[in-house]
Amino acid sequence: MIIKKISILIISLFLSSVCFADPYHYIDILIGERASGLGGAFVALSDDPSGAYYNPAGMAFSTKGYVTTSTNTYKTSKAIFSDVLISSKSSSSDWDRSSTSFIPNFFGVLQKVGPVQFAFSVIMPESDLVNQDSLMDIELDNELDNMKYVNNNNDKTVKYLIGPSLAYLVKDNLSVGASLFVSQAKIERINTQWIKYVNQDKRFTHRSFYDEQKIFGLDGILGVQFMPSEKYSLGASLTYGHDFSAESKQQTMQTTQQEAALVDIGKSFDLLEGGFKSTPLKVTVGGAYFYSPKLVLLGDIKYHLNHDASVQFFSKKGGVNISLGGEFYPTMYTPIRAGFYTNRSSLGADYDGSYNIDLYGFTSSIGYETEFSSLSLGVNYSFGTGYLNLGNRKFDARMSDFHIFFSGSYMM
Repeated sequence: MIIKKISILIISLFLSSVCFADPYHYIDILIGERASGLGGAFVALSDDPSGAYYNPAGMAFSTKGYVTTSTNTYKTSKAIFSDVLISSKSSSSDWDRSSTSFIPNFFGVLQKVGPVQFAFSVIMPESDLVNQDSLMDIELDNELDNMKYVNNNNDKTVKYLIGPSLAYLVKDNLSVGASLFVSQAKIERINTQWIKYVNQDKRFTHRSFYDEQKIFGLDGILGVQFMPSEKYSLGASLTYGHDFSAESKQQTMQTTQQEAALVDIGKSFDLLEGGFKSTPLKVTVGGAYFYSPKLVLLGDIKYHLNHDASVQFFSKKGGVNISLGGEFYPTMYTPIRAGFYTNRSSLGADYDGSYNIDLYGFTSSIGYETEFSSLSLGVNYSFGTGYLNLGNRKFDARMSDFHIFFSGSYMM
């Protein structure tokens, strides 16, 4: 039984993170200077360049032309899976998985051109860098099978959205807008495992795995915004993506005391044939209440459509996420923002190596604004508990993300 559990663990270390560094949540990074501090509640406001991502219709209400705006984020994530690793015949230990990255995740330009507002954006909604080392001394019932186990996992994930947006003011209180982004993602994964049987002089196993995935497609966003009065704003957006290509190239090499072999050489997989989809349909509706010139309160509801795939780890569970936020100006130059959001698991089907964890996040930021520029500094912390699937068993799991973001804009 112990041998079987170890084998399942080793296999699962390969299977986890098949596509993205965290394929089990819809939200990886909050985008934009104001929206990041508001918990992503922005669909009923969206009046700066990041509106291209949330609701392009909101940009029609912008009274300023933004020459540039940028957001940089430092991100660290940690997941802990309880009692997964066997350290002796009678005890086990937790498996920790962590990642860090520094992400220039938004750059945008917004300018009025004739009757429309035009924007061009470079967005990085997903990014992760994992460099994980695990070292275990494993004791088994048969002492000849006692082993020293080393696992090194290096993952790099990056996804870009690049493209234009247009917003048009149909009436003084009604606008429509659209964004069309070229979507490109690249995932590189290197996993190395080494097992030394400590009571057998020459027995060992070395296994290395390399996987490179490239995804190319288009993401479109349609939006509408309506202000029934000066106190209220309502917004809605629809997001959908189409993948033209999604390919995985893999290579596996295994060495033992008896032989060295290339198990798979340059093996390619068409992920689309398995039902892979990077951006399933999402519908967002929200509202904003302008309590006073100094205070605005916002809320969004995001509905993610269920995506069924023939390959189970490409399936995504539908569901609802919410975002709530508030922006307050204690002085005319200093905005303070705070927000709350949910980031529920999108795991569509349980399989070895997958985890199901609902996250809950809190954000806060403070800024300084002048007539022509703005700066903001903020934090985003999310956490949650759930389970890891491994060998027909479920193990307790918990996860946390911590982001520090810094933004700057120049306005005309």
